[in-house]
Amino acid sequence: MKVLLLNPPARGIVIRDYYCSKSTKSNYLFQPIDLLMQSGVLAQAHELAAVDAVARRMTREACFAELERIRPDAVLGLWGAVSDTQDREFYAALAGRSPAPIFITGEVFLDDPEKWLRAHPFISGALLCFVSEGLATYLDTGAPGPDLMARKGDEIIGGLDPAPPSEFLLGRPRHELFGHDGYRFSFARGRRFATVLTDFGCPFKCGFCVMAGLGYRMRPEAEVAAEWKWLKERGVAELFVTDQCFGASRERSLELCARLGREAPAGFTTFTRADLLDDALLAAMKGAGCHTVIMGVETADAAALKSYHKGLSLERVKDGFARCRRMKVRTVATFIIGLPEDTEESLAADMRLARELDPDFVSYNVAVPRGGTLLQRIAEAEGLAAAGVDPDQGGGVVAMRTRALSREDVARLKRRAIRDFYLRPRYLARRSLSVRSLAEFLAEAGEGLELIRKNL
Repeated sequence: MKVLLLNPPARGIVIRDYYCSKSTKSNYLFQPIDLLMQSGVLAQAHELAAVDAVARRMTREACFAELERIRPDAVLGLWGAVSDTQDREFYAALAGRSPAPIFITGEVFLDDPEKWLRAHPFISGALLCFVSEGLATYLDTGAPGPDLMARKGDEIIGGLDPAPPSEFLLGRPRHELFGHDGYRFSFARGRRFATVLTDFGCPFKCGFCVMAGLGYRMRPEAEVAAEWKWLKERGVAELFVTDQCFGASRERSLELCARLGREAPAGFTTFTRADLLDDALLAAMKGAGCHTVIMGVETADAAALKSYHKGLSLERVKDGFARCRRMKVRTVATFIIGLPEDTEESLAADMRLARELDPDFVSYNVAVPRGGTLLQRIAEAEGLAAAGVDPDQGGGVVAMRTRALSREDVARLKRRAIRDFYLRPRYLARRSLSVRSLAEFLAEAGEGLELIRKNL
């Protein structure tokens, strides 16, 4: 069959990624990991085409014209909460134009996929795990494989794998399908980069994050090394490793880094936790090419960290950032603005903590009550989320107030926090002196100007 991998059009730069959609905070956009990883699975038995209408800045009509040219036998598309209204309209229109069954992956159905499918009769099925063989099995046999929910007449059949494996195999993801120039990544030290994955999900149980409900699976080291080597042979020396918590399996991570350092070292950025990093792990990551780590701080409120089961003390946070500074690994600190507990005073404390940690970059995300999370249950119970508003972690639209702050207050304080960190003369001088090439300078300058423009 000819299967189309589709990231549909959107207003602005929208990232529908890893069950966590958002608008870009500046102008970055990376290859959609959900479609990219599924490409490795599906390409083993099917012909693939890909359209990333966001990267190509396509209008809806231009996208429809491209799909008419491709004439797929089946479609696997992304659908994000950040673009829920426009995605619903797009796929309903697509179903009226094409007989190809449409399968969806994204966070919109995580809370109750069967209910979601019944509410969207023009969708044939939902892929509940983008590293699973469930869709490939369905296309081959007509019966849903693991982690696929699909229609059979009036019935909805299939569902999550009740005993998911601890490892997953992808084959070689087809990066060449997502090789055009519409992608840019804030932390890559070169124009060309690729998005990769060495594990799936997260073993931690943070109450504001969908990852807590996805389980945790690892990808064989040999397959990871083969993919990195394939990319390096084609001139791709920068990677965004979208593991949600690199180092979660310590011994496996040490072994993987050692292998990558020997066989296919590449500059990379990844997510991790401050309490996982000791000197040995950080040295191993650096030896494999890691130059930037993104670590969740979330809030300066220790009681809130505990209530959302972050399992991380502020002392460990400070130690992790200090360790990276000593070992000359760049850091990105991420915070959440707009948790139910937030007040003007607590957000002022977040800003002070950001300055104290003094990371190379900071990322302020707006709280989003995503399906299946503790935060969603709190927001629903207390009526904090606005009805009919597509939530945006990037902050383009604030969908939830706090107990003390309005949605407008949350948006205002997010803008203030960004200015408070990035417009410090000392910080600007340090960033200017730290760049290693003209390409890196131009990339960071472009990102910075767009970030400030959006937050004046």
